Amino acid sequence: MRRNYLLISLVILLIIIYASFHFYNREIKPQRAFYYWQNQPYFLSDSESSTINKLRVKKLYIKFFEVDYNNVQVIFPFAKNELNLSTYDTIDTKIEVVPTVYIRNEVFKQSSKKEISELADNILFLIEKKFKKQYEENPIPKEIQMDCDWTESTKDNYHLFLTILKEKMLKNAFFKEMKTSATLRLYAYKFPDKMGVLPVDRAMLMCYNLIPPFDAGDRNSILNISELDKYLVGSDSYPLPLDIALPIYSSVQVYQNNSFAGIIYNEDSTFFKQTKKLNNSWYLSKMDTVINGIFIRKGDKLKVEKMNFKLINKAIKSILEHVELDEKPTISLFHLEDYELTNFTNEELDSCFNYFKHY
Repeated sequence: MRRNYLLISLVILLIIIYASFHFYNREIKPQRAFYYWQNQPYFLSDSESSTINKLRVKKLYIKFFEVDYNNVQVIFPFAKNELNLSTYDTIDTKIEVVPTVYIRNEVFKQSSKKEISELADNILFLIEKKFKKQYEENPIPKEIQMDCDWTESTKDNYHLFLTILKEKMLKNAFFKEMKTSATLRLYAYKFPDKMGVLPVDRAMLMCYNLIPPFDAGDRNSILNISELDKYLVGSDSYPLPLDIALPIYSSVQVYQNNSFAGIIYNEDSTFFKQTKKLNNSWYLSKMDTVINGIFIRKGDKLKVEKMNFKLINKAIKSILEHVELDEKPTISLFHLEDYELTNFTNEELDSCFNYFKHY
């Protein structure tokens, strides 16, 4: 009897070991993507299209427009993207365009249910209009994505908006077959009991912007592994299929009188000639100047934050260890832009996607 018991126990143990090995070493097929967040360019640059081709990227999350709220115009769209792919023939395959809309959290602080329903109507109207005008030669989207830095206080209104949006899509011939996705910040991923679960088909886990710039000190506020692990380690599985967004962008933080004054994206070619290096990532402005529309005075402190392959690689290892993914997650890099691409080789960017093949 004891022998049979030991044999049964051994068989069960072997099954558990096999199942664990199979789950944690299964091969997945990540879909390669970029975010495209620029407003001005009308066409992809040669280096941007070359990167898409060489990395075999098949999906672009394109910011179609942003939505804000004020007391004059109430809810209104702005920062519309004018990128046009329909006549651009240097991309090897027809890119899958994912219309993406960034909605300021302010929109949901004071909105009524009627305004939220009207917002859903207006967003769908503008997405369809822009897609048919700018991307008519691309395949009909399989998904649309909403991006919002929603908080616990706006959670109910934002989730109501997503629910209404999905209901309206099902009644609209253009959107009927499309899935809904939404960005998911790490705090909302870690604490779904407080923040609720997004009422969408998939969630894009945004693995960057981890520390408020004014709290970061010498740490990199865009991506810090210790801070990332605080959200990932020990978290329960999120009850939605997850995609992953990783940062490849840089920024310059401006401090005036030791107080945070703003962020510049992409320092211009004269930046380092106009500054003096202090230590690590910190610089001192040597003159009054204007960079990307921000006035910088002599004596202001500037903190340069850049991404590198080594740092992103560490983040990927942590994600693979602690986040549950399905067999076909989208891995998207934020964002596709000439200047940012110069900080990485194509081989490094290719590895960012490839690392997710064995999970």
